[in-house]
Amino acid sequence: MPLINTSPVQDFNSRFVIYFLLLVTAVVWVIHRRQKNLRIYRLGNLIPGPMALPLFGNALLALGKRPERLEYGEKYGNVVRGWLGYKLVIFLTDADDIEVILNSHIHIDKASEYRFFKPWLGEGLLI
Repeated sequence: MPLINTSPVQDFNSRFVIYFLLLVTAVVWVIHRRQKNLRIYRLGNLIPGPMALPLFGNALLALGKRPERLEYGEKYGNVVRGWLGYKLVIFLTDADDIEVILNSHIHIDKASEYRFFKPWLGEGLLI
């Protein structure tokens, strides 16, 4: 014998409220994320590149292709923008541009994923 007597109508109402709250939370999170990164989106979209899909970006365009078969450099120029989800990725095809970036101590930073390894690796060569 159940301790709490619930009817199917109460179950439906409680599920509806939970789903509605989850939907509202997801929408608020997406809006917050979009507002937080609005400057990156605006500046990133000034760089030529293929059209990006919401949530996936350009990741689906490269699915199953080898790097030498990606012909976006020929189509968009030496600097090509790509979106991997919400993350902006810039591809350089000119060796001189790549040399400037790699030789600079100002313009090169580790990806944000490296912060998870900092407690274990410290300020070593990898970090």
